[in-house]
Amino acid sequence: MTARCRWCSFLLVLAFLSSQEVDAQPRTDDITPYRANYALVEGDKRVGQSVFTLSYDAASRRYTFESQSRFRGLLRLAAPRPVIERSEFVVTDDIVQPIAFDYEDGTRRGRRNITLSFDWSANAMTIAKREGVGAATIDAATLDRGSVRVALMRDLARG
Repeated sequence: MTARCRWCSFLLVLAFLSSQEVDAQPRTDDITPYRANYALVEGDKRVGQSVFTLSYDAASRRYTFESQSRFRGLLRLAAPRPVIERSEFVVTDDIVQPIAFDYEDGTRRGRRNITLSFDWSANAMTIAKREGVGAATIDAATLDRGSVRVALMRDLARG
């Protein structure tokens, strides 16, 4: 599967920089919530769609980055359900810190589904997948697949 999105990086940064949303509680960081839709294209065929959403919950002061991809045609046989990545994170001292990450592989059985939970006070991460639960040590620079996208967008916006 080699689905690609033309101009995705440019459009993602553009959506990040141009979206506007008012929060109930003022934030001191430079992250702006947004929603962006992308067509997944292979050659000249549209093979699916991805929706990226970044939202902010003022009560918990947490962000959620979510990516949902739905496929069409033959690719839908491999992933009949949406492929979903969801990352919850906070910004502490200008650093993006993941709290939780979920990945749903889009298959009926969910063999590659995974859940990560971050415990920053213990510098540990819990990994839950079909085979069982495990743990790993983390350091201050640890990011998940969703929070790394947000950190990258922040770095690009700053120049």
